[in-house]
Amino acid sequence: MSNIIFELSVKNDKRVIPEIASFISESAYKLGLSKKKAYYLCFTIESILELRTNQISEANPEVKIIVEDNGSYFRFSVIDLGAPYILTDNQQTILQRKLVDRYSFSQNGRKGQCLSFTYKYQPEVVEIKKEDKELLDEEFSFRRLNKDDEDILKAVTCLYDAYGYDYYHQHLYSVESFKKYMANGRYVPIIGENKHLQALTYCALDENAWFEGVPEFSNLVTSPIARGKGLASRIFVEAEKIAQEMNYEGIHVSAVAYHPYTQMMSNKLNYVPCAIEYSINPKGTGGSSEDRRLDCVIGAKIFNKTKKHDLYILEECNELFKSIYDELALNYEIHNEQLDNNNEESLLTYVIDIDTSNCFVKIDKCDKNIKQTLLDLANNKEVQSVDVLTINLMMNDIGAIDGYKALKQLGFICTGCIPGSKNGDYMLLQKFKDKPAYDKIVLEDNYQILADKVCSLNKIQ
Repeated sequence: MSNIIFELSVKNDKRVIPEIASFISESAYKLGLSKKKAYYLCFTIESILELRTNQISEANPEVKIIVEDNGSYFRFSVIDLGAPYILTDNQQTILQRKLVDRYSFSQNGRKGQCLSFTYKYQPEVVEIKKEDKELLDEEFSFRRLNKDDEDILKAVTCLYDAYGYDYYHQHLYSVESFKKYMANGRYVPIIGENKHLQALTYCALDENAWFEGVPEFSNLVTSPIARGKGLASRIFVEAEKIAQEMNYEGIHVSAVAYHPYTQMMSNKLNYVPCAIEYSINPKGTGGSSEDRRLDCVIGAKIFNKTKKHDLYILEECNELFKSIYDELALNYEIHNEQLDNNNEESLLTYVIDIDTSNCFVKIDKCDKNIKQTLLDLANNKEVQSVDVLTINLMMNDIGAIDGYKALKQLGFICTGCIPGSKNGDYMLLQKFKDKPAYDKIVLEDNYQILADKVCSLNKIQ
């Protein structure tokens, strides 16, 4: 189900820009965006449309605008077939002054280029009275959450019992935002309760459009009164059953690496360590008192064992990826030879999250000029401003070896992969403003083996 509210096609006429900007920003305000952010949105729309109408050719005189709302954010995107562009000083000011929460840019070849700006809602959270609670019985059951307000309130209460109002995903405290977030079908919430219908544990399958068919097991919380009862593992097993019933290809799990507990649980359920995301989270994430950016590890379980995975990688990567794909028991073939790269264009998308100082890049195709494309990206002022740059490079593309070589020359390290999605298999590469605290990462034995291979490949001492 789409989050799109409406689409507009705008002619190359600057006279209509103020009216369009006003209409979209007023719509956002009515949907729940704060007055201040709606003002920022109006200014941003005018600035970006001014830029693009200056550069649109007579052959492609229209700009397409898409407006989306998913309950946690409001987003508008500008798509056109005009000349390739970079942001001017005026547009860069929008980002530097944090007039948007997040933005992304994608080059889609003949489909044009797309610039998107995202504004996070500040929803009215449900007021829940703090009460002393006791566990009334231990007959537990698990199910998918319904979309009615009363059921969603149970999930919100479970989050509150575990974290108060300090949970990172603030939109989940609002029943209305929660409901909108469920509407696109990519977010599947699951709840565990007892005979007295106390909401005791909660999680979700959250499918990222970049990795279709392999959702992340996320938002796991357990009420303090029910901890130590094995509920986290049991709801994880239930999530697996639901994922298979929904014909997903598999599941990814992201576990923090400043304590071992989620890693231990994923090990118990036979998830295979696949990647390390160094310094991916800002300090203080999840209540940690660590005074540094924090690391995560990624494990996977892929249900579809018949699909063929052709991996185009350099020989130096063989040991790392053979160990991962063998343990996943997948049908794969590694190609180390440099084939003739006949790709006509590179396809990449990047997203900058200002709040977390991360830039995420997805590369689906590399042409012969990928080195220059990546150099241009690396020299982008906004990209240079973030703390961590994370690349997802599709390994099933014949140009992947060219992409990997170019990224190595730019100082990126390979930290594993995200396997098995319908989109493809992605190598994970990272570059950091400050060196990660490799000696402080907390890893279970099998994740330590993965980390040792990563360090060996990248010659990290």
